[in-house]
Amino acid sequence: MQSNHHFAAHGAREHYFDAQATEQVRPEAMAALTLALHEFGNAGATNHAQGRRTKQALEDARDRIGRLVNAPPEAVFFTSGATEANNIVLQSLATRGHGRLVASAIEHKSVIEPLAHAADQGAQVVFCPVGNSGLVDPDAMRTCATGASILSVMHANNEIGTIQPIAEIRDAAPDALLHVDAAQSFCKVPIDFERLGLDFLTLSAHKIGGPQGIGTLIVRPSRVVDLRPLFHGGVQEAGLRPGTTPVGLVAAMTAAAEAAMAERVQQAARLGVLRDRMVTAFSRLPGFFVNGSLEQRLAGNLNCGFEGIDALLLMRRVPHLLFSAGSACTTGSANNHVLDALGLPYERQRATFRLSLGWATCETDVNVAIASIEGAVNHFASYRRTR
Repeated sequence: MQSNHHFAAHGAREHYFDAQATEQVRPEAMAALTLALHEFGNAGATNHAQGRRTKQALEDARDRIGRLVNAPPEAVFFTSGATEANNIVLQSLATRGHGRLVASAIEHKSVIEPLAHAADQGAQVVFCPVGNSGLVDPDAMRTCATGASILSVMHANNEIGTIQPIAEIRDAAPDALLHVDAAQSFCKVPIDFERLGLDFLTLSAHKIGGPQGIGTLIVRPSRVVDLRPLFHGGVQEAGLRPGTTPVGLVAAMTAAAEAAMAERVQQAARLGVLRDRMVTAFSRLPGFFVNGSLEQRLAGNLNCGFEGIDALLLMRRVPHLLFSAGSACTTGSANNHVLDALGLPYERQRATFRLSLGWATCETDVNVAIASIEGAVNHFASYRRTR
């Protein structure tokens, strides 16, 4: 296992706990990217041998990514990432008169904001509530989805890590087009495009140890006609995503995904043990809380806090721990829509932080995190007692 340790400019050893924002790049991905850059070519330049070889490498990657989620290669389209993929789907469907659009209230901003824009343009948009567990109740979804044409539900939440019951949600809305954002769950939780009856599936590379700037949109072949590109200027990716396809990034994403899938079960068990060790240790401290279900969540996610301790103040006490007060996509926002949806009061939200573990997180990282956070919490408790 590659070390998760880094050294800051001041020389202190850092420990990375922000894997849900972006993962450390896997060596398999780095090797695949380097090889592809050496064997450069444009997949559209098929009038010569180098272009044809590049085109073949691209199509091989399309097939390999499809196999990981049980989708045919013709359903696989490469994008700049999950945000673009989500926007292609939702902007296309919202502007084509597809009727009622339904999503969970805790979707990623790349789903929430396109739908909010669609509502501003006159579309009927409904956000289905979640319980304090962070899970969508299929019965509630059935009510929300009555008459829905489009249903968008993320597989695993980017902040609280909760894993939605996609099969039950599909059963609750069998006639709606179903879009699932699996950026956080890809290669971590089993997902079967065909068995679940999905129409659109979004994947991301940099959440699994691939490079930033590359993602995938899986589209049921019969639904490609429902989509249109966000911009124009080429026929790449069947015209759905114009511009030269970055074959090096595609190769790196494919290598990372296959490596992650090969160790998925082992990593889930390992990260679950490490995460639960932190929960056990922090539970001995005053005011500890966890947001969302601990049972139905990604093994590497811990969204938690300590009552009365501002998360940003806590972070300043432990600068060698690299973690997040909220997701990277909500940092700087006035409020957190995911925690709002759970019904958490403002003071609880201010105390909330996210520790996310990844493939490179090791036991030493977790031991340091436990000792450091225990020390910080005890410092704040002592400060309050002396006031």
